[in-house]
Amino acid sequence: MNDSGAADLARAEALIDLRRFADAKVILAAAGSRGAAPTSRGWCLMAQCELGLGSGAGSLWATEQALRLDPESEWAHRLRANALMLQQRYREAQLAAEESVRLAPWNYQGHASLASVHAGIPGRTLAGLAPAERAVELAPHAAEAHFIHGLALARAGRRRKARQAYRRALELEPDHASARNNLGVLALSAGRTTLASDHFTASVQLDPRSRLATSNLMLVYRVLLARLSLVMRLTFFAVLVGSADDSNSNATWPVGRLVGVGTGLVLVAAFVAWSGFLNSEQLRSMWRVPSIRWLFVPPAIMIVAIVILVLLPVSLLGWGVVLLLLIYSVDPYARRRSKALTQQSGGKGR
Repeated sequence: MNDSGAADLARAEALIDLRRFADAKVILAAAGSRGAAPTSRGWCLMAQCELGLGSGAGSLWATEQALRLDPESEWAHRLRANALMLQQRYREAQLAAEESVRLAPWNYQGHASLASVHAGIPGRTLAGLAPAERAVELAPHAAEAHFIHGLALARAGRRRKARQAYRRALELEPDHASARNNLGVLALSAGRTTLASDHFTASVQLDPRSRLATSNLMLVYRVLLARLSLVMRLTFFAVLVGSADDSNSNATWPVGRLVGVGTGLVLVAAFVAWSGFLNSEQLRSMWRVPSIRWLFVPPAIMIVAIVILVLLPVSLLGWGVVLLLLIYSVDPYARRRSKALTQQSGGKGR
């Protein structure tokens, strides 16, 4: 390879380290179009780009080209394992990862890849612990080793130790977006919605191209707004009951409505104190996302309905009941449950 081709590979590798996979792919393609001699390293870099862009098929094809030039390339076998895992071809991925370990047993990345494969196979979660621990033994100062160890521990149900492993990865590499995402998943599974939102937000900020972290953040926003919508429905019901009580009494002051409003305010205050998201940047972050903005509509309509019940005659109660049913029917989370997903592999150690 001439100096120009070597420079192109170095530039592409630097861009991959910055997770600018599309830019790196353009440079590698341009190098090939200029007639640069193909190398196993070049094809491995292309496979990394395809993996970063989420293309399992493209990465697999690139690794096959690399292995055609160098069948004993540990890196190519490892990348092939990741590509097959992306396609959920776990048995083939396991064989590729085992071949990577055989070729370079001293390289922690092969053991980490094998642990990641085991973590993705249903019923084989415990099998990933041994290679993950071996990866940490070989590279105790590598963030990716601790990240994969955390993934294996989480899959095995050892969440406390998994959190410790992810935090260790972040100590070694503070911009490890995947570790942030997985900490958010653990927090959400423990019911700590606000903490989960903080982790997902940090993950998206570190890697704006991560569709998984973005999807998880949207899930948290939906959960929070659905709960806010529930609180507003309860407030509406309290005011509704109070208004009905006023209609059956001769009191000068609308005591029932006032009690209903007071009860609603207590519910809203309790929600704010519990969730904390109205006291942080999360509310503004939600509003900046077009796909999330419409989720503010149900609680907003409930607020309008409550104001109408307080200010207008009780004859509107029948309409209010219909509105309550309508709001329930458009609740964005009442009829659908989603699940946050962990990042299976990430960082720079692919």
